Amino acid sequence: MQVFPLISRAKDAAIKQPVELTSYSRNDKGEIKLDDSELKYYYLPDSDVSTPGGIDLASGIKEFKQSGSLGTEFEGLLLSIEDYEKNKNGGKKIDSNLITWRGLLRKIMTLPFSRNEELEYNIIVFDGQIMMVEDLEFSQNLKLKEEAEMDEFKRKLIYSGYKFEQITTLSKPWALSTRNEIEKRRKIPVKNNIPQYTTVKVH
Repeated sequence: MQVFPLISRAKDAAIKQPVELTSYSRNDKGEIKLDDSELKYYYLPDSDVSTPGGIDLASGIKEFKQSGSLGTEFEGLLLSIEDYEKNKNGGKKIDSNLITWRGLLRKIMTLPFSRNEELEYNIIVFDGQIMMVEDLEFSQNLKLKEEAEMDEFKRKLIYSGYKFEQITTLSKPWALSTRNEIEKRRKIPVKNNIPQYTTVKVH
């Protein structure tokens, strides 16, 4: 594999920490809510980690069925930005030249090192801002292709990620959760279209 060296950063490059503007939630039906209703709280007791044999992240994989896509997430991103501009920013546009996902920029930046990765983006310029999103039909076809070529090992890896998230998060802080809510997490069937909480940041 040929490696392309990175060019040194320009001396006048402005690097700063991202600032969170707003957030939104998407429930398991694909509905967008401009709130923190799907915010989760991490809770994994040390006793669970030190259990002999560890945590079985493959438990329930035989019953696991991947559901279809809930559609594009870009709608939620734009709705949350619109709400922020109207209600929290005095009706002014956010100060950003590019509106997109962190993951899409990551794919572009790592292209020299993963030259076989496929990508197809739709780019729209509106009111002086560039909006970049992955082409929905392309991403769906790519997902179907990956699923068709997926072996059992990779399937277990993907499932274990969903399983880990399910057994280590709570919908309420630990102090407000019942013992049943905490302990039943391992028994709930795993779904890939899990509710999501998304933060919107500006760089």
